Amino acid sequence: MPSPIGHAASRSSSTGEWISGMVDIYNVGAIGIEILVVLPLILAVRGLQASRI
Repeated sequence: MPSPIGHAASRSSSTGEWISGMVDIYNVGAIGIEILVVLPLILAVRGLQASRI
């Protein structure tokens, strides 16, 4: 029965690495989504301003 305990201990450390990796991926994804959302808005506003002039 000692193998599940050792496996759980090793898994907990890898889980911490996995969580930190997911946080990094989430930050990159959030920045990417933010760019994809904000850029079209900026372009749309500029397009409206250009069409008004």
